Amino acid sequence: EHIPTSRNLPFDKMVTNDRTLQSDSVISQLLREAGVSEEGSVVTTCRTGQTASVDFLAFTYLGIKDLKLYDGSWSEYSKLTLEDEQVKKALTDIPAFAKAVEKLEKSGVDLSDLSLRDIMERI
Repeated sequence: EHIPTSRNLPFDKMVTNDRTLQSDSVISQLLREAGVSEEGSVVTTCRTGQTASVDFLAFTYLGIKDLKLYDGSWSEYSKLTLEDEQVKKALTDIPAFAKAVEKLEKSGVDLSDLSLRDIMERI
């Protein structure tokens, strides 16, 4: 599973066989292939926040300006409930997810005690 609107770009693609960073041209190509714009906002995540730091380093090296690392990553994100106001606000900015949540609410599903993983499974 992934956080809505995320793209999968494994950290091990950012390094060469001798564990040094790929060239900026290779990193740029990997971003393009994953559908990520170097001009947009980029947030690196993984399961626990550790391997996301490799992508963060590579993207910093590349010069991406609007870059963040979500250190809680999937282990935190999947446990959040819609009762968290900051999460609610972030999710309503994602139109498709917001519409799906609204549809669930209209069908009578009580979302207040569900994790995001539970909600995503119902969509």
